[in-house]
Amino acid sequence: MSEAFDRPAQRPLLDVVLDRHAEGAVVIRPRGEVDLLTAPRFAAGMSDAIDGGATLVVVDLGEVTFFGSAGVASLARAAERAIEVGAGFRLVVGESMASRVLEISGLTQVLEMRATVAAALAG
Repeated sequence: MSEAFDRPAQRPLLDVVLDRHAEGAVVIRPRGEVDLLTAPRFAAGMSDAIDGGATLVVVDLGEVTFFGSAGVASLARAAERAIEVGAGFRLVVGESMASRVLEISGLTQVLEMRATVAAALAG
């Protein structure tokens, strides 16, 4: 009997933390891997912020250890949704491995990027 598919109890592959700030800003901090399995959790966090009335959504990818195409698609959909409801949408990548993936996908050319969360909130 193989237990290759059994996963021991451990931390989830992705945590998504939403920090609400003054003036309606919400910072979304995914921590871990954003892939096909975890992208729905990532997307739900962004949707909660946008549909919850955030005036500015800042996605901080600084603690992302893997960022796959499902994450790219989720990010693009969330940015479009933010535009539809009139919310600002900014991205903080820092030294995260997600930066290269976003460059390749072309999203760095269309999304508003900031160096730090503080700059994104101020800017």
